Amino acid sequence: MLNQPKIPLFLNNNFVLLQAYFLICKVYFRSMNNKILLIKNSKIIKKIHLKDITHCIASGSYTEFYRFKNLLAVETKNIKNYKDKLLSENFIEVSRGKIINLSYINEIRKETDGTFIILSDYLKFKIAVRRIKIVRQSFIDSSK
Repeated sequence: MLNQPKIPLFLNNNFVLLQAYFLICKVYFRSMNNKILLIKNSKIIKKIHLKDITHCIASGSYTEFYRFKNLLAVETKNIKNYKDKLLSENFIEVSRGKIINLSYINEIRKETDGTFIILSDYLKFKIAVRRIKIVRQSFIDSSK
């Protein structure tokens, strides 16, 4: 068995601090990537990662969760139950009953009949007049 060289005390302490720092970073990024929503109805409980949701649409007393044009899940609770959690996690409300993931917004386009958000797969959502400034600023901030 080989003898390991002795590490000077000041380097040893820095190494321990560095290991602790990387451990904290690893846990933080893991929690960022693993944020989930549990969607429950009478038959199933489904786990959906927030990063997989492109948008949510209120449909009466139901909430529909989408990944582009594919419906991921329908929840029997209204969108108000998810609004606070989603808005704190890189989502933006573009109009009443429509919440969009900022990561999937490709462009904001002003047209004759209003201002629209275009998602990565060319889905188009109209932005409410009172939310245009907020949506535009959030889009700019998320792109930095």
